[in-house]
Order: sequence, then structure tokens, then C-alpha cells
Amino acid sequence: MTAEGAARGSRREQAQRAVLALAAVAMGFNGLRMLIDATGWYAATPGVAETGPLNIHFVRDVGAAFVTVAAGLVFAIRPLPARFALVCVAAIFAALHALIHIAEAFGPEGRPFVGAEAAAILVPAIAAVATAVWTWPRGQGGA
Repeated sequence: MTAEGAARGSRREQAQRAVLALAAVAMGFNGLRMLIDATGWYAATPGVAETGPLNIHFVRDVGAAFVTVAAGLVFAIRPLPARFALVCVAAIFAALHALIHIAEAFGPEGRPFVGAEAAAILVPAIAAVATAVWTWPRGQGGA
């Protein structure tokens, strides 16, 4: 590898680590808020109240999933061979979460999915999938 290629790889690595850290903080904050203050999270999060009455146990269960994903992203910050797999787990969760919301918007319930709620669901899902593609191991069956 040339010095220029190594520098590009290093910049790519640093950028990936920064994106993973940002995603871990966002997912972790959301999950911890759900675990610690389920009622406050329910009241403050756009679109949630329209999904039905508050179920504190369910909100905390989902909060645990968000914290678990955040932990995986924290582990993925280190340059490990498992980075791609850890990021894929986070991407699968975020993408499935978004697909559930999209399906509900177009399903029999026809629940609106717009504005802040749509952004809060779709942006992390798109970013997670893009990051998974970005972290595909190069030179190991990757591009």
C-alpha cells in the first residue's frame, strides 16, 4: 500500500469511528431515556402518543434494545475484525424499526408518519445501513 493509500485508509478509519461514536451516543441516549423516564420519553417523542396508550414495560423493553445496539456500536469503534458484523446488527435493528413504521403508515391503520417522527426514525435507519455498507471489509470479499 502506498503512503497515500494508507493516509486515505486512516482518514476513512477515523471517519468511521466518529460516525460510530455519534450513533452510539444517540442510540444510547434514547435507550437510557426510555429506561429511566418512560413516561417523559412517551410524552416528548413526536408521534409516539398517536400509536396508543403508554405501556411502560414495552417502552423499557425497546429502550433495552436501543442500549444494546449502542453497546454494539461502542464495541465497533475499535478496529476489530468484527466491526462490520457489529454495525450490521445495529443496521438491521434500525432498518426493521423504520420498516415497521412505514408498514403501519400504509397499512390498515393508516397512521401518519411525517415530520419529526419520520426524520427521527428514517435518518438513523438510512445512516445505519449506509455505515454498514461503508464498513464492509475491503480486500476480504468486499469492494
